[in-house]
Amino acid sequence: PGRRRIAANRPFALCLLPNNAYIVKQTIVPRLRLSYTIITIICLLNLCPLFAQPVQYPFSHLDISNDLSHNQVTSIIKDAKGFMWFGTASGLNRYDGYTFKVFHHRENDSTSLNDDFLVKIQEGPHNKFWIDTRNGQCLFDPVSEKAMSSTTAWCRQLSLPAAFVTDIVKDKQGCYWFAQPGYGATRYNPETHTVKQFKRQPDITDMTADNAGNIWIIYADGLLEGYNTATEKKMLSNDG
Repeated sequence: PGRRRIAANRPFALCLLPNNAYIVKQTIVPRLRLSYTIITIICLLNLCPLFAQPVQYPFSHLDISNDLSHNQVTSIIKDAKGFMWFGTASGLNRYDGYTFKVFHHRENDSTSLNDDFLVKIQEGPHNKFWIDTRNGQCLFDPVSEKAMSSTTAWCRQLSLPAAFVTDIVKDKQGCYWFAQPGYGATRYNPETHTVKQFKRQPDITDMTADNAGNIWIIYADGLLEGYNTATEKKMLSNDG
């Protein structure tokens, strides 16, 4: 007698008190549910701008107005020191994030580039650049800022075949893989100054490294080979 009945169709909360007494309050659960609902809506509204806003990347537009030597850029690399190098139709450009420094072919100067029209730039051992130009291939030292017209002489110093270099790939072990016509691939270790040849015909048409550090080589006849650079073992070939 004197106790209030609890409606069967309404949620309630039971609070136990000492001496086995209890209090029943029907308004607690609805209020909690309402609070949770409001908090959830606020959180979702705050997250909406995060999903709505696209990722913004900073871009810099560089051309001859910024002292780039030519607007036709044929090759781009980033060297081990962080400089950006641009091969163009009129010279080699080094960019430090603020200004360009341009290197040109100079008549009667054997330490300059062999031509101003650059086709391809690759970084090899000891930070030397192997540069393909309209007039052949030359070597460029970014430290001394001088070029060497005979790449075959440098190949001999590295114990590589004295031949034209078509591709250079650096693996995770810090070794360099050279692709040369008629000689397949050669791996050069700059620490031990040793080489290992992976000779096969016909010539290599492309060579690259994947994220796992493996080297992949494709040949003119369509053969694809994969090498584990840690073991120097062939791990895959599509020749059956």
